[in-house]
Amino acid sequence: MDNFLIVSHGEYAKATLASCEMIAGKLSNVKAIAFKQTMNQDDLLDEIAQTAESFEQVPTIIVDIAGGTPANAALRYYCGYCWRHSSECCITLPTDSS
Repeated sequence: MDNFLIVSHGEYAKATLASCEMIAGKLSNVKAIAFKQTMNQDDLLDEIAQTAESFEQVPTIIVDIAGGTPANAALRYYCGYCWRHSSECCITLPTDSS
């Protein structure tokens, strides 16, 4: 089953998850993070990494605004993850073995 992490400015992500669970019941494969005014991008990145690691597989991260801090932190997470796990994230062209 795919995993999803919803990240937003304020409580939007948590409210979205609560609404989905009201309709569908408990969703063990979906988690939410609220980016608060007291946080900076590094704080959010740390929370994304910690929450993402609680899943068995890397989650799909859904954000509220493209180009916003949650989106930028999500991209930083994915770039860092791919750097550490390059065989899972990259396509490698064959090299000439002659």
